[in-house]
Amino acid sequence: MKLRVSIYLYLSIFMSFVALGQEPQFTAAVSGNPVVQGEPFRVQFSVNTDASNFRPPSFDGFEVINGPSQSSSTQIINGQFSRSLSFTYVLKANKVGTTTIQPASIQVEGKRLRSNTIDMRIVEPSQAEKERREQAADQEKSLRGQAIDIIKNNLYLKTNVSKTSAYVGEQVTASFKLYVNGELNVVGLEMESSPILNGFWSQEIDLGEVQWQREQVNGVWFRVATLKQVVLFPQQSGKLTVDPYEFKTVTRLQTNSQSNRRRSMFDDFFNRGSYKDFEYKLSSNAISVNVKPLPDGAPAGFNGAVGTYEMNAWVDNTKTVANEPVTLKVKVSGKGNLKLFDAPTIKLPPDMETFDPKTADNTKVSLAGMSGDNIFEFLIIPRREGQYKIEPVTFSYFDLTTNSYKTITSNEFIINVGKGSGDGSSNVSGVSRAELQLLGKDIRYIKTDTELVAKSKTGFFGSQVFYILLMLPFILFLILFLLLSKRRKEDEDTELMKNKRASKLAKKRLSAAGEALKANDSNKFYEEITKALWGYISDKLNIPVSELNKDVVRTKLAQINVDETQIDSFLKTLEESEFARYSNSANTSDRMNEVYEKSGTVITNIERGIR
Repeated sequence: MKLRVSIYLYLSIFMSFVALGQEPQFTAAVSGNPVVQGEPFRVQFSVNTDASNFRPPSFDGFEVINGPSQSSSTQIINGQFSRSLSFTYVLKANKVGTTTIQPASIQVEGKRLRSNTIDMRIVEPSQAEKERREQAADQEKSLRGQAIDIIKNNLYLKTNVSKTSAYVGEQVTASFKLYVNGELNVVGLEMESSPILNGFWSQEIDLGEVQWQREQVNGVWFRVATLKQVVLFPQQSGKLTVDPYEFKTVTRLQTNSQSNRRRSMFDDFFNRGSYKDFEYKLSSNAISVNVKPLPDGAPAGFNGAVGTYEMNAWVDNTKTVANEPVTLKVKVSGKGNLKLFDAPTIKLPPDMETFDPKTADNTKVSLAGMSGDNIFEFLIIPRREGQYKIEPVTFSYFDLTTNSYKTITSNEFIINVGKGSGDGSSNVSGVSRAELQLLGKDIRYIKTDTELVAKSKTGFFGSQVFYILLMLPFILFLILFLLLSKRRKEDEDTELMKNKRASKLAKKRLSAAGEALKANDSNKFYEEITKALWGYISDKLNIPVSELNKDVVRTKLAQINVDETQIDSFLKTLEESEFARYSNSANTSDRMNEVYEKSGTVITNIERGIR
């Protein structure tokens, strides 16, 4: 008995040393070979040590059903630490014949290892298997048809506009509402495209956190949330379209295995059975707005103002001296397209000059419309003494209450200008108010008498300043040399530089989200996270955000050799942040912190992985 235990102990110790001393190996294996055409099988890539930067093969001739799923195991034998990794894919082959799974590669201690190739033999399924598959496909098609019928009647997105006929410059408000049957289990909601608003000036209204309400539609109770509200001002006449708002949704329905007893899937929401997820593309309705041109006969000086307005004008001083400015202010207040028209034109006498006006925008945008005021400030400079008359300021607009043009006229302004002081009587144009304050001060009075000053006996050569200036080039050269040496070392350490740049970029991209996280503003937080991720990948791939979707991102990142696991992690984080904007369950501070950390990590990892 003791002999048997000793032999076992020696064998264990020997195998431990063999395991710890073996060379790194990277191998590929499949769950079966040959495989039947169309039948799923597993391929696993395994490495017997710690490794990174896994790159899968292209899997030409195969369809990837799932993967990669990553697993790892750790061993500590006699105080020695070892780790192994594996990456598993589920594939299927759709053509009969022989197809090769090409090698994958992985990085171990600075070297890239390649796995073995596997020649797969794909055989044709039996006649019975073909019939079974056809029957299963028909059942799946029928099941999906029933599911889509249920989903589209119980989940929809509706666009409403405040009016379908408007003048150019008249406000139209668009709202996008999501309707979900209270018994429908929506487990995924991902925005695919935002509505395109060609021909409109638009501003989105901040709704804050998404609020759910109950609303009855045709006798059925729905959960309703307003996802987006936009204030629109048409900028051209004709037929303009508010394009659809599109989402990709995943709905989980309960199916009954005894299909011959089921009347419909909707009847089985609360019955026992298996659950199945169905993808459904949710799209709002497109709405057209008929935009009428403004009537003919616009008064002179009309600059596109549409709405209901008041106008006041005043000067800060009616008495001044030559070359000293006065300020004329024009305040336009009311309700309408306040952000979309220019300052009124003022008419001045020949001996007065002005510059482009400054504008103080005090407007706000809400569902009630754009309201507030704009104050236009004109700086006017009289060049000669005398009495000057500034003509009344006129402001014209199209009044929507009467569908006619109206003009508001101010009083005229009389400015008495006295003779300026001798140090500021020259004509100067093209200067700002701040520069005007310096006129006459940059040329000093020339003295007529002369005071002789004895020349200092101390010369420049040999002085302290002389020696400082003499040494300065050598000091600057030494500093420059040290900086360049440090920079060269950092450039040689490419991994260090990548890490620095990646961390800095992630921190910069997520700065706005970090502020929202501190303020515990969940809606703003997830909005900024989504903007940061899409903005980062748009800049990195040099593709506009409007042309990006998840498939494009996956393809383009793979083309620049980003690791597949990092791509999956990035897309999953993006999907989580988009879904969280419409899910109250994700708005806890712990969850927000987790998403923030993951977002920084995925940006950093992609930056490091780009080669």
